[in-house]
Amino acid sequence: RRLRMIADAKKVSAELESLETKNVTQPIKVMNHWITRIQSPHLWIKKKFYLHDVDTSNLNSKSSISDDSSPRRSSSTRRLRMMADAKKVSAELESLEAKNVTQPKKVMNHWITRTGESTSSQSPLNNSISIVTYNILGPLHGEGEKHKYAPVAVTKWTRRRDKVVEHLRAINADIFCLQEVSKKSLTETFVPGLRRVEMDCCGFAASTRKEAATATAARGSYGHRQIGCAVFYKPSKMVLKASKRVHIKDFIPLDALSCRSHEFYVDVHSRYNSMVMVLLTSKETNSSFVVANTHLYWNPEREDIKVAQTLGLTEALSVFCEELGFTKEGGFPPVVLCGDFNSLPRMSMDHKGSHVSGVFEFLQLGSLNSSHPQHPDSWFPIVNPSSGRPQLGTLKSQWTFENAYYIDDFENQKPQFTTKTDDFEGWIDHIWVNDQIHVEMVMSTPVQVNDFVSNIGRKAFDPMPNKNYPSDHIP
Repeated sequence: RRLRMIADAKKVSAELESLETKNVTQPIKVMNHWITRIQSPHLWIKKKFYLHDVDTSNLNSKSSISDDSSPRRSSSTRRLRMMADAKKVSAELESLEAKNVTQPKKVMNHWITRTGESTSSQSPLNNSISIVTYNILGPLHGEGEKHKYAPVAVTKWTRRRDKVVEHLRAINADIFCLQEVSKKSLTETFVPGLRRVEMDCCGFAASTRKEAATATAARGSYGHRQIGCAVFYKPSKMVLKASKRVHIKDFIPLDALSCRSHEFYVDVHSRYNSMVMVLLTSKETNSSFVVANTHLYWNPEREDIKVAQTLGLTEALSVFCEELGFTKEGGFPPVVLCGDFNSLPRMSMDHKGSHVSGVFEFLQLGSLNSSHPQHPDSWFPIVNPSSGRPQLGTLKSQWTFENAYYIDDFENQKPQFTTKTDDFEGWIDHIWVNDQIHVEMVMSTPVQVNDFVSNIGRKAFDPMPNKNYPSDHIP
C-alpha cells in the first residue's frame, strides 16, 4: 500500500511536469472534480489519483478557475503549486516508508528514563532492578479457535516457544513475571531456556483446581492444561527469602452470609485465578521488596468478578506481608504488583469523559464505592437481573498503588495496547507500585497513546501472534 501511494504521488508530479512542459493552461480534471490546487495534503491518502486527458484544442483564458477568497492567479502559478504539493506528498510518504511506521518493529531492550532518554540497557543506574510482565500466550491457547486468524507457523507452540524465550533473553530483565505458563512449558522450556541468562524460577502458581492437578501430569498436550503465573529472577543480584502461591478466591472477604446474592457468591468462588508472591533481597543494597504476579478473570462482561478478585489479591498481599512480620502500622515493604489484569484503565476506549475502571480506581484509591458502575452491587444486577444485589457496600483495602506508566514523567509512554488480536486491542497488562518504590525507567511499547508517528500505523499493526511477536501480548 505504501509503495502504491508513493508511486501515485510520483505519477501526479510527473504528469504535472509533463503538462507544464506542454504549457497547458486548462485546469486539470481529477476524479471528475475541477480543482485549482491541493490544500493541506494528508499523509495517508488512500484514494488513487487519475489524470484524465485534457483537450487543449479549444483552450481559452476564461475557462480557468480561481480561488473565490483570493485574487485570480495565473494558471502557471496553480500548476507550480500543485507540483510542489504532489512532490511534498511523495517526499513525506517516502520518509514514512523509511521509518516503517505502518508496522512498528519489535522493541527489544528499549527503556525510557524520566528525562525521556532512550537506553538499550535495562540497568544503567546503580542499585536498580528491572521488572517485566509478559503474558506469553498459553501453549494450548495459541492453537485454539480464538487465534485461527493467524497462520499455524506463528500459533503452534512447538514453533513459537523458542521465539518467546529468545524474546525474554533479549530483554534480559532482572525479574520476569510471566502469565499463562503451563507446568509442562515451565519445566521443558522456560527453566532451561532462561537458565542461559542465569535466571531461576522462584515461584509458580497454577490457576487450576487442586483435585485436577494430577490429571495435568499426563504426557503430550495434556501437560499444558495446567497454566498459571511464574516469577523468574537473577540469583546473582537477589536472594529469595520467601515465596507463596494462592488462589485469589480464597482471600476475597466474602461469605455466603454477608453476600446477599448466592449466584454472585458462586460465580466468584468458581474462578481459580492465581497469584504468586515472592520476597526478594537485593545483594547490593540489602533492601527487601515483594513482587506479586497475577492473572485475573478474562471475561469482559464480568467486570464485577475482576473487582472482587482485585480486593482478594490485596487481602492476600496483606496476609503474606504479615506472615513475614510486616504490618501497616510498622510499615509494609516495597511492593511491585504485576500481571494481566484483563482491565482497561477506563471503561471505554475513547479515554474521554468515561469512568476510571473499577480495578484501576480500587488499586489507586484503596477503595471503591458501590455507586461505581463496575462495583459488584452495580454491575451484577445488569448481568443477572433475576438475582438480587450482592450488597457488599464500599470495598476497602490497606493498599494503594500507582501504575508505573501513570507517573508524570512517563505519561507519554502509556501504551496504546498491550494485546491485539483480530477483534480486540487494549492496555490490559499492568505494573503497579506502592509508595516505597521509585521507578527510574519504563519499557517502551510499539505504539504509545500520545505518540503521533507510531499511532499512524496503529491499524496496520498486525494482530498477534505474528512473525515479530510470538504471543498475543507484548512485554
